[in-house]
Amino acid sequence: MGLIGGRPMPHARRAPLVGAVATLLVVVGCSGPPADRSPSRVATTSAVASAPSFVPEVSVSQAPGTGWTRVATFSADEASVVPIGLAASAGMFVAIGRDLGANEGGPVVVGQRMWRSVDGESWTPVALPDQIGEGSLVAIITARDGRFVLFTSVPADPGEARIVAFASRDGQAWTPVADTGLPDRLYIAKVTGDARGYALLGSSPIGADLGIWLSDDGLRWRSAYATPESADYIGLWDVGVGDEGVVVMADRTRRAETSIWHRMTIASSDGDAWFEGPEPFGVEPPDFRPQAAVSPLGPDWVAAGRTRDGRLVVVHSADGLHWAPSATLAGVADTVNWSPVLVEFDGLVWFGQSNPNAPVDADGRGIWTSGDGATWTQVPIPPGITLGGVAGDVGQRVLVGATPQPDGWADATFWRFVSLAPG
Repeated sequence: MGLIGGRPMPHARRAPLVGAVATLLVVVGCSGPPADRSPSRVATTSAVASAPSFVPEVSVSQAPGTGWTRVATFSADEASVVPIGLAASAGMFVAIGRDLGANEGGPVVVGQRMWRSVDGESWTPVALPDQIGEGSLVAIITARDGRFVLFTSVPADPGEARIVAFASRDGQAWTPVADTGLPDRLYIAKVTGDARGYALLGSSPIGADLGIWLSDDGLRWRSAYATPESADYIGLWDVGVGDEGVVVMADRTRRAETSIWHRMTIASSDGDAWFEGPEPFGVEPPDFRPQAAVSPLGPDWVAAGRTRDGRLVVVHSADGLHWAPSATLAGVADTVNWSPVLVEFDGLVWFGQSNPNAPVDADGRGIWTSGDGATWTQVPIPPGITLGGVAGDVGQRVLVGATPQPDGWADATFWRFVSLAPG
């Protein structure tokens, strides 16, 4: 089915579109009021979808304890090492991460890292591009031409930074990308993409003017959606792009009634015309605003949220606008640092939690996969791990995350799965 209400798609399925599935797993949004996030505003459009009802809870099956092997561990003194991105190209892998320490005001970035592997099994640290200086790593993807693309935030004027992208064939020698089409002053919340196309979720440095940028190749971008002027605040939480278009998880709050909010999705089949669908999880409590994530799954869509009592709620859609309950899982989402991640890879949707701006919560409940959004299998690795990225090629999967340790910190752990038969 086409993305917008069953309307025929202008592109063939697997044709290069304006976006694709995520490789960087960073979710935007927070549980505070709109003023805390400095959201911008959006014009009201008509509601087209009915609110779903929750389905009975389903069990989470445990996968056999074979296949996954921890192949590398990286740690730091008095800090957590947290992977925040993973990209793959022609059997080669590059991952990025941060060292997070602690002070009286909370977690603080005390270091940054990049790792490289030519086979998914042996990993070595590599130097960051010299041009980054005192800047920070933001995201990494694989461009359509097979090069790795690293997004960084580099100091500019006092108190400000600018986005600089670097490209590399081998993950070691990096060259700045000229004329990306992105604004110099941009806060990047998420970059997502593969050979079908790419999407970027970002905002201005002051937190307003949220928008979506799209790219055919992962190198040069165009502005596709900007929040227009209206009497509403809007928050953009996550973006997913699949075979048939783009879906954004968002919410709206009336400026005059900041305690009343409504979840919604924003969807487009071509990156030009955008439509809204209301409340994918049904009516939610007005004083409880958890993050939510969205991902393609084949030609369809899956979204994940949580209830106040810690249940994971999964909904399914054929068009990104009309949603139906798919699964409600107990004992999955009850973590202090709730930060959901959904990503499509290898015919599955992967769910985990990734909180790269805080120490890892040891009570996290691990990583799960599903081929339909309704039946879930737990990945047989330590349950406290965050999902920092998953990638691979035929017969091989690589997963990176942060695994809690007894001393209260977390180590970066790299996991590899090799199947006996492709697929």
